Amino acid sequence: MKKIIIISILVSLIPMGIIGGGLYWAFNKNATFEKYKHTKGEIIEINKKRLYVDLYEERNQYYQKIRYYDDNGEPYIFEFKIGSERYPNNIGEEVDLLFNPNHPEDVVVDSFLSKWLGPVIVCTVGLFILIIVIIISAVAIIKEMKQAKT
Repeated sequence: MKKIIIISILVSLIPMGIIGGGLYWAFNKNATFEKYKHTKGEIIEINKKRLYVDLYEERNQYYQKIRYYDDNGEPYIFEFKIGSERYPNNIGEEVDLLFNPNHPEDVVVDSFLSKWLGPVIVCTVGLFILIIVIIISAVAIIKEMKQAKT
C-alpha cells in the first residue's frame, strides 16, 4: 500500500504542475494588464470567411476589425484572430479595449473570455486530471486494503 501512495503522490505532481502553470499564467497576465490603458474601439469592418467542415457542411466565421487610438491620437487597427460563428456586433459599435501604452499595437478586448480563457482552460484541465488521479488512487488503496484483510 505504501508503494501505491508514493506512486499516487508522484503522479499527482503532474496535474498540480499544470494547475500551477495556469495560475502563474493568470497572475502574469493580471500584472501585465494592470499596466495597460483602457480605450474604446470602433468596429469598422466585419469579414466573413467560409470554413468547410467536411464535403457537405460549411460554416461562416466572422472576424471583426476594430479601430482605436492611443494616447497621442494615433489610429491603430486590431483584427480578431479568432472568428465567431454567430454574427458579431454591428459596424460602428464600440468595444472596450486594453492596450500597452509602450506598444499600442499590443491590444486585447477587455472581456473575461479574451483575457482569461487560456488560463482558465489550463487550470480546469489540470484540476480534471488531478481528480482522476485521486479517484484512481483511492480505488487502488481501497482494493489493496481489502486484499490485505483477506
